[in-house]
Amino acid sequence: MTLSMTDKKVAVVGGGLAGVTAACELSRAGAEVTVFEKSRGLGGRLATRRMDGSFSADHGAQYFTARSPEFRDYLRNASGLGAVQTWLPDARGHADGQDWFVGTPAMNSFLKTEPLGFDLKVSTHVATVAATETGVELTMMDGSTQAFDQAIITAPAPQTEAMLVGAHPDMAAALAAVEIAPNWTLMLVFEEELDPGFTVWREAHPVLGWVARNSSKPGRDFSGDSWTVQATADWSTEYLELEKEDAAARLFDAFQALVGSELPPLRMQTAHRWRYAKTITPLGQPFLKDASGRIYVAGDWCLGARVEYAFESGRAAAQAMIAL
Repeated sequence: MTLSMTDKKVAVVGGGLAGVTAACELSRAGAEVTVFEKSRGLGGRLATRRMDGSFSADHGAQYFTARSPEFRDYLRNASGLGAVQTWLPDARGHADGQDWFVGTPAMNSFLKTEPLGFDLKVSTHVATVAATETGVELTMMDGSTQAFDQAIITAPAPQTEAMLVGAHPDMAAALAAVEIAPNWTLMLVFEEELDPGFTVWREAHPVLGWVARNSSKPGRDFSGDSWTVQATADWSTEYLELEKEDAAARLFDAFQALVGSELPPLRMQTAHRWRYAKTITPLGQPFLKDASGRIYVAGDWCLGARVEYAFESGRAAAQAMIAL
C-alpha cells in the first residue's frame, strides 16, 4: 500500500540550505520530518562565527545570488523579515552583473524566517543510510538505529557516498564522479579600520582566492574591523593537512603582502578548514534517487558552485518525493 505524505516519516540528513528547503517542503505536504545535523546548528557553509561575544566573521559562503524566480521569491520573503539584505561592496577583480545578497545579521539567518515544521536533531552524526523492505534505516555513529519511510541526504558528496557505499554501491559510484575542492579560510579582526582601497578583492593569485571586509556587509554591528581571507582551491588542496595555526600564519603573510602597507593592530586571528567547499565537477542533475524511491540525494554540488543551487536541489528532491 502506498502511503500518503501525511502518513510518512521522513529523515533529512544535513541542515544546510538544501536540507532545510527539502524539510520545509515535505513538512508543508504533511510529512513528519526529522532533520539530522552533525554540527550545533543549521546553515552548513552559510556560516558566521562569533568570537568572544563581540567579533563576527562570515567564514563560509560569502554572498549569494538569485537567478531563479523561485529563489528570488524565497529571498523576497526573507528580506521583508529583515533576514536578507543586498550587499554592494567596492569589488576589485569581480563583476558578474548579479545582485549580491547576504543573510542578516548572520549568513544563515534567512533559513529561520518561516516556521520550520520539523524536528531538528543537532550534534547527531549519521554513519549509514540503507533502504529496507519497508523503509529506510539510519545508523548513527554511536551504533544506534532509527527507522523511517524515506530519507533525503544533503551532506557533501564524499560524505554521502560514504553513507551509501555499503548498501547502495550504484548510488555511491555515481557520487564518486563529483569533485569538491577544499578551502582554508582566515578570519581577522583589527583594532582600527583597514582601508586597502577595496572591500572585496578576487584576482589571480598563487595563494589568495578571495578577500572581503566582513564589516562592510549590512546588518553587522560587532566591534572591530573584520576581514575574511580565503585561499585558492589549489593552495587549499596542497596544504589541506596543515595545522590551523600554520595555515593562519601563511594566509596572513599573503594578505599582508597583498595590502602592501602596515596593518592596524590585530585583535583576533583564526583559521577554519572546509574539506568540502567549492564544487568543481557537479553531479549534473538536480538530485539522485535509488530504484525504490526511498532514498534521495541532494545538495548544491548536484548542480554547481552556487548557494542557490542548494535551494533548487533540495526543493526538486522533495517535490519528486511528494509526487511519487
